[in-house]
Amino acid sequence: GNYRLHRNNNNNNNPNNNNTTNAVSTISIDFSPNGRTLASTHGDHTVKITCAHTGKLLRQLEGHPRTPWTVKYHPTNYRIVASGCLGCQVRVWDWNFQTEKVRKERREGVERKWGGRYQFVSGGASSSGG
Repeated sequence: GNYRLHRNNNNNNNPNNNNTTNAVSTISIDFSPNGRTLASTHGDHTVKITCAHTGKLLRQLEGHPRTPWTVKYHPTNYRIVASGCLGCQVRVWDWNFQTEKVRKERREGVERKWGGRYQFVSGGASSSGG
């Protein structure tokens, strides 16, 4: 696809702006296979996942002991990113990983939203005699 680069007019010096990052430097970037996110490596030893459409920081992946110099998405799974650093490490990240706590909170939210309006049943479809 085609990508447009545009100037970010957000106030990056605003300490209350949670969608910005103060990275030391950007070393490498890669677009996801679906074109919705990009991964970038930075001099602060992090890998950042950013929305390609809004520029919003989605995740900051930490754990490299030294600056990561390369980042690549899995060719078909946009959630999987591999990065390599100067500390001779390669890390494979599932950046969209949800903890059990997050899954439980979302499940409870759906149940609160829809509970009482519909009957939830588990199992497969039943068939009547015939």
